[in-house]
Amino acid sequence: MYRQLAIFKRQNVNINHSTVSGWIKDAMRLIEPVHDLHCWQVLNTNYLNVDETTIKVLDKDKKQTTHTGYYWVYYDTQRKLALFDYQPQAWRFVSQSYVAQV
Repeated sequence: MYRQLAIFKRQNVNINHSTVSGWIKDAMRLIEPVHDLHCWQVLNTNYLNVDETTIKVLDKDKKQTTHTGYYWVYYDTQRKLALFDYQPQAWRFVSQSYVAQV
């Protein structure tokens, strides 16, 4: 978003950061049902590959410092569907509400 706003500014189109943030939030709310369905489809399989990768994330509260974030990849090998999930803490994962009760 920062880069896009800079491009707009060079073209003399001034759009407030908060306006664009609002547009993105609105768009995310609209596609949330699609995301929820995708999570449900990937996580409800008989066999699931899961990988956890740590990444350094800039800390917005402490300038020029980082914390460890966790990037989870869930892969349904039968339907060849993937789900990517970032979590700021190790113990969190995609919501159990997406997993069908057996």
